[in-house]
Amino acid sequence: MQLIHVTARGQKLPVDDHADRRSVNDTVKSRDEQRYSVDEIMSIKTGVYSDLTIKCGKYMFEVHKVIVCTRSEYFATACKPGAFKEGQTGVIELLAASESDGTDEDPSADDPEAVKSMIEFLYGHDYEASAIFVDPGKVNEGKLKNAKPPLIPCGDCNTVMHAKMYALGSKYHIGSLKAVALAKFMEAASYAWNTSDFVEAMRLAYSTTPDEDKGIRDIVAQTIVDHQDVLLPRMEVETTVRGISGLAYDLLKQKGSTKPDVEGPSCNTCGGAQVRTCWHCRKGFVGCSCDTTHSNGNYYCKQCKKSHGY
Repeated sequence: MQLIHVTARGQKLPVDDHADRRSVNDTVKSRDEQRYSVDEIMSIKTGVYSDLTIKCGKYMFEVHKVIVCTRSEYFATACKPGAFKEGQTGVIELLAASESDGTDEDPSADDPEAVKSMIEFLYGHDYEASAIFVDPGKVNEGKLKNAKPPLIPCGDCNTVMHAKMYALGSKYHIGSLKAVALAKFMEAASYAWNTSDFVEAMRLAYSTTPDEDKGIRDIVAQTIVDHQDVLLPRMEVETTVRGISGLAYDLLKQKGSTKPDVEGPSCNTCGGAQVRTCWHCRKGFVGCSCDTTHSNGNYYCKQCKKSHGY
């Protein structure tokens, strides 16, 4: 398997071309350089100043301790002189998820593509996930129609990648990455809750984060509760809920903390809804400000209006 050198700006180079990377970088302008400080712009141009190598799967990232160690407690600890071998060798190898050896099911293994995005975040304070467009028939139509201005399904509905990024933020102690990934996950889940990808994201959220980390778990549970009438009857959702330790209890807590809808429907014209008493049958009925009174000043339900000609 050929190693691929990945610069901090995401440029891929074969390891054999490593020596030419400075000339390549000098000819390519980053669209995102304006986001970085002056010092970071100098160090992000990968070359003789990189002093740490992070390996994951086929990728080899040459990075700078001044960047990654100041934003990740994990890497800062690993690079302490005399503490771990990584501090001596300047090389950190991360276990990569791989379909060939079964480590894709190992929660301690990392997706190399997610690690690449993590490196991107450490330098640029943001990351991009592959665009996934949701089937219009599975989009939260209410969210789209009721939004002002109107919304359309976005391409950033990659709940799986955002769950992986949140897990990396938790694992490598990058608080800012967790916050950004959680916000992206919430937005993506609001569109893509009725997809198989969201079911996979449910599994990842619970299998790759510690029990005490409730951030993404609470969002998963709340999303399921919000759409329980659609999600819970699905076999793959039931199987996943039954197979994840703690998820059923989290759903119970979320359901118990969710206030019931006691307001009832409202008029599409005036937005009002009042319970009135019919003067004739004395039964209650739901009316609104659009209702008109009889000449005697009383209100009548629809049945009495029809049967008695009011």
